[in-house]
Amino acid sequence: MGPYTGRADGGSALIVKQEAGALTVLQKLTLAHMPVVVSDTVSNGWKEIVVPYSGGGVEPACVVLRAENGICPSVADGAAIDSLEGVSGTAVLYIQV
Repeated sequence: MGPYTGRADGGSALIVKQEAGALTVLQKLTLAHMPVVVSDTVSNGWKEIVVPYSGGGVEPACVVLRAENGICPSVADGAAIDSLEGVSGTAVLYIQV
């Protein structure tokens, strides 16, 4: 992801789990833009993921991805929020300008 590797409609991001020193891919997200924020808010036993969503003719927004049964919805199906203001968590993928 980024200005040289991503596409206008976003790139791919992996949700991974670390166990015994190894990473296991749990899910692949598409249409992901930066920053990808792992929120401090927990829903259904999983931390929420917050990402910007734009491209393809949609109105730009930030969306919250809340896992259900351990599976995140697609970025296109996330719950829209007005901005990242007030979101607390860790930006795991971002471009520092």
